[in-house]
Amino acid sequence: MFELDNLCEFVLNSHDMYDFGIRFNFMLSMSVNYFEDYISKNNHLPVLSHEFIDDLNNKVNAVIRRINDELEFDDGELSENIFLLILQEDFPEYFKNYCYQTNFIKN
Repeated sequence: MFELDNLCEFVLNSHDMYDFGIRFNFMLSMSVNYFEDYISKNNHLPVLSHEFIDDLNNKVNAVIRRINDELEFDDGELSENIFLLILQEDFPEYFKNYCYQTNFIKN
């Protein structure tokens, strides 16, 4: 996940909003690729995936906070937890498991 930090620099050096959109979407697709690599491993246990999801979401959120601090947007700020929204759309079973693990078991 070190590459996400480098991708943050890549996104921050965007030339305009169009370029930013392309670079930001690339960064999000790389975070999804990390997740897909994780779940495709043979030693992967779905019940433990919430820890990896939390780590990855926190990393993406840290990048988004840095982007919000360093770039100015006319329409507001980027919202956090974008990775969880992607997870909810593309990997609904993992999202349900994540919600179960983080909301019901920890409480």
